[in-house]
Order: sequence, then C-alpha cells, then structure tokens
Amino acid sequence: MKPLRIWLQLEDERSGRKQRIKFQATIERNGYPSDWTPIEPYTNKFQRGTSTQLSIGRTQFLVVIAEAITIHKSQGATFLNVMLNLSKGTAPTRSSLYVACSRATSASGLYIIKKSPFVKTSALGPNEPITQELRRLETVQLIPRFAHLQDPNRQHFQVVSHNVQSLNAHLVQIVTDQVYLCSDILLFNKTWSTARHQFVFPGDAFTEVARVDVCGNTPKAYGSISYLSQRLLSRIGIYTIIEGLHIDDNGSISISGFTNPHISIFSCYISPRCNIDRALLELDNYLARFPSNIILTGDFNINFNKESPKKTSFYALVQQYGLVSIMPASMNSATNSGTYIDDILTNFPVLESGRYISHTSYHDPLYANFKL
Repeated sequence: MKPLRIWLQLEDERSGRKQRIKFQATIERNGYPSDWTPIEPYTNKFQRGTSTQLSIGRTQFLVVIAEAITIHKSQGATFLNVMLNLSKGTAPTRSSLYVACSRATSASGLYIIKKSPFVKTSALGPNEPITQELRRLETVQLIPRFAHLQDPNRQHFQVVSHNVQSLNAHLVQIVTDQVYLCSDILLFNKTWSTARHQFVFPGDAFTEVARVDVCGNTPKAYGSISYLSQRLLSRIGIYTIIEGLHIDDNGSISISGFTNPHISIFSCYISPRCNIDRALLELDNYLARFPSNIILTGDFNINFNKESPKKTSFYALVQQYGLVSIMPASMNSATNSGTYIDDILTNFPVLESGRYISHTSYHDPLYANFKL
C-alpha cells in the first residue's frame, strides 16, 4: 500500500505554517496534533524524445536526509543555504558566530533561528585578543623576497636572462614587473620574434642593442634580443653589436649581445635538436673574437643536472675562457617542470645571483649582480 502523505513534527512553529493551514480540516478531522505538517507526494512527468507519445512519470516525496553540525565542525565548509539555530544552549562567542554566519555564500542564504530578538555583537574592546592581534599585525612589515632586485639606486649593475617563450606574448607582464624595469641588462632568448615585431618599454628605459629574429614572418621557437638600460648605456659608451644565427637541418643557435673593451655580453639560445658540436663551434667563434670579461647567458638545452656528452663538451668549451656557472649550488632547476637547462656563466666576480620567480613563462628568469 502506497503512503498518501508524510507527516513531520517541526520544532519551529513557523516552519510549514502555510501547509498546515491548507490541511487544517484534515488535521482536525483525524485528530492529528496541530504542529504536524503534511508533505504531499510530487509527480514529475517528462516525455522521451519529440517523436513519441511515451511519457514517463516519477512520484516522490520531496524530502531529503539532513543533519545538523556544530559550528566547529563547519569550519572550512561553504554552503548555499545555512540555518543557524540559536534557540538553545549558550549564546556563541563573537568568533564562533562569525564562523557560523560566514559559511553561507550570501546573506540571502543565511537563516537564523532564535526565540528572542537577535542582538548583534558589541564592538571590539581595546583589550580583546583579536584587537591586540590586529594591532600587532600593523607593526609587522612584509618584505618581498625579491624586493632588493627593485632598487633603482643600487651601486652595481643587474643582469636578467630569460627564456621568455615569445617576447610578444609576455611583453605586458615584463613591462609591468619592477624587477625587469630596475635591471640594467635584459637578455631574452627564444623570443619567437619576427622583423615585424616592435617591443616598447615604458619611458624608453631600455635601448635594443642587438636582435636576432626568426627567418620569415612566421614566429618560430628561436631568436634572441638584448637590451641596455639608459643608466648603464651612458656609462658603457661605445659598444659593438653581437648578432649571430646558425640554422641546420634539425635546429638553430641564436646569439645576441654587445661588447666593448671592458666586457662582452652574450645571450644564447640553442634549440633542442640543434647539432651540439656545430652549435658549440659557432659559440666558440664568438667567444674567441671578443676576449675580455665575459657574461654568457641563455637556454642551452643541456641538462646540467645529469652527466652527458653534451654537458662535457659544453663545459670543456666554456672552461677555455675561464667561464663558470654563477648560479647558487642549491639551485637545481630553472623551469616549472624541474629541468635545469638555463644558466649564467662568467669569468669575473659576481655579487649575487639566483632564480627569480616571475610566472612569465615556463622558464623562470635568472639574475646576477656585478660591480659597476
């Protein structure tokens, strides 16, 4: 025998009031308690497809199992509708009341049950723990990890090298990042740049000193561009541009930079499938032509975490010029995937170096500071 209806006894007399009025005659005729609320079955019909007369009906009581939880248990949870029962027990503390009410995603989804009128909590007193904590937090200064890289008045020059994975795609992030803007030398590789691309820095703060674009008008995964800040440019004076591109059947090596009698800067990108012997020969030709203090940066696509013939050949070359990696010994990755294929090498002292977390591309920028 199917049930005709379900009767619920609710604690709050306001709940189900309209339904009880609707069935008042039935309640009185059968002598049911006046606080019983009837729940009628509901039938939902829908048609299977548009080309058939077959319809399907589903009859059910719209009742679901629910449970109450304590305020402490609710911490961290989020609900569209929250009913807070304050009609029994001790009134919650200010912090507990905040936790309970903030579980609802909106004020319209928050319901408060209380026998007496709801009285909002009083203002915070000066000696309450939360007031003291807020006062303490005002004295604590948050110093970003890389704040020192944003000092425009430093007495040294700052180099940033970055496999930018398309300079055009990430220019907005770069020109709004103070670490880049406060640096003196920006060396971008794997720029995907074509001759049609124009890159402008705010206030003409940087001069493009060397650039190697991809061949043709279609961006490809190579290229290199070097920039000098106006501050350092005025101190360096006359310089010679370094630009080189070698392409073989499998890959390429892009080199950009500049040199003067005191220093030579190279930004290099060796594509993954480029013949490493040919790439190192090209790099050797440039290093040999400009013997001075050297800074060699870039993405060499050589796993520096693992011994290999590529790594051995690379180190054999750079050691001829006294070049060593200046990245911290604790650093074993320069990319989001945990690989270590980017580096900065030099043959003169460095003040500080490391990996800057920028989220501009899958490769993080590397930085180094040198004496002027």
